Order: sequence, then structure tokens, then C-alpha cells
Amino acid sequence: MNWLSDAVLAHLCKLGNEPELSGTRYELIEKIGQGGMGSVYLVRDRVLDRQLALKVLNPGRTHQTPPQLLRGP
Repeated sequence: MNWLSDAVLAHLCKLGNEPELSGTRYELIEKIGQGGMGSVYLVRDRVLDRQLALKVLNPGRTHQTPPQLLRGP
């Protein structure tokens, strides 16, 4: 068995907690909040060239959330 270093483990934990935005118009800047339903990230929209808040729901929460909240405005 091989053990992971603390640095590798911290990196893997960070990857598992952040949304995967590659191939999208959004660039992750930082996590700005977390609550019972999910996490909120500050992102930059490359097309509009402005910063936005992106909320990512925790796994298992989408079935409890009204559809209009998932779609946005």
C-alpha cells in the first residue's frame, strides 16, 4: 500500500469540493459561501467579461428543490 502525502491529499480534497468548469464560459475565482443547500462561488463569465455568483447544490438536494430555482431567471 502507498500512502498519499498531505499535499496530495489536500489537493484531491480541493478538487472534489470545487465545480468542474472546464469547457464552459466560466472561470472559477473563489468559494464565497456555503450553506445547507450548497456552496456559492465567485466566477468570471468570459463571454460577458464580468463576475457572477454561481451556486452549486449539494448532491441529493436537487430532487427537493422547486424546478424554477434550478433554472434561474
